[in-house]
Amino acid sequence: MGWKLLRISTPMTFIRNPRTGFSLGSGGYTAVELIIVAGLLSLLIGAIFTPLVTGQFYWHRGESDVQVQRNARSALERVIRDIRHAGFRSEGLNYIKTARADEISFEADLDNDGAAETIRFFKDSDSLKKGVQLVGEPSETVSRVADNVSAFSLTYYDNSDSDPPTEVTLGADGNVNSSDLSRIALVEARITTSITRSGYTKEITLNSEALIRR
Repeated sequence: MGWKLLRISTPMTFIRNPRTGFSLGSGGYTAVELIIVAGLLSLLIGAIFTPLVTGQFYWHRGESDVQVQRNARSALERVIRDIRHAGFRSEGLNYIKTARADEISFEADLDNDGAAETIRFFKDSDSLKKGVQLVGEPSETVSRVADNVSAFSLTYYDNSDSDPPTEVTLGADGNVNSSDLSRIALVEARITTSITRSGYTKEITLNSEALIRR
């Protein structure tokens, strides 16, 4: 016996075999079914992508932490290394020329040519910079030491044997008085760098000390 196609009033269409009574249905989905499926798909997508987004955030966070620490450490090491050479091969003249809370300049023959250069470290906007002025040159050559520097500060201590050493105070103009420059035997440098990535900001402050050659 053949198959008969029967339609009923519901949205479903059934094909019935009169011999077996077995029926196969094919038809559209109801709005409720579609809403349920959409909800399940949303939960599935959320379960898949939430860990990915979270992992990406922490990856950027870790990368930012490493980068900001590397920048601060590299900048501080460069500043301290050069300050430790203040007076190097310059016959002790003008070991430190100017000393401010956020700037220092000194003489040192870093290129070993027999003439002492004037070295200056200072903060310009969000960058830490280094100026080098050769003997006989009218101006200095400035290079960038580090970016994303939010603070750069210097503290000066005298050559007394007190423990802790006595801090050399700044004058009213923000400089160490010229008569006190020769007292400076220890310089503490402090650098704060920061970086923002994917809405996350990491800031780190490092400090170190440099003894002045005598």
